[in-house]
Amino acid sequence: MKALIVEDEILAQEELARILKKHSPDIVIAGITGSVRDSAEWLRKNTADLIFMDIQLSDGYCFDIFRIIGTSA
Repeated sequence: MKALIVEDEILAQEELARILKKHSPDIVIAGITGSVRDSAEWLRKNTADLIFMDIQLSDGYCFDIFRIIGTSA
C-alpha cells in the first residue's frame, strides 16, 4: 500500500513516517509534501492508496487540494 503524507511541519512528517514504519511496515511512503500546491502537483503525477493530511497547511486547507485536482482533471 502506498501512502502520501501531507504535513507542513518537518517534525510531524518525521514522526508520522516513524510511526508508520514501526506499526505498519507494509505501508510504503510514496511521498511527503508540505503545501496545498506541492500536494496537488504530486497527485497529478502520482497515486496513493492512502493519504495522511494535516488540515491547515501553510498555503491553505488540505481540502483545497481536491478542489484544485478536480478542476484540472
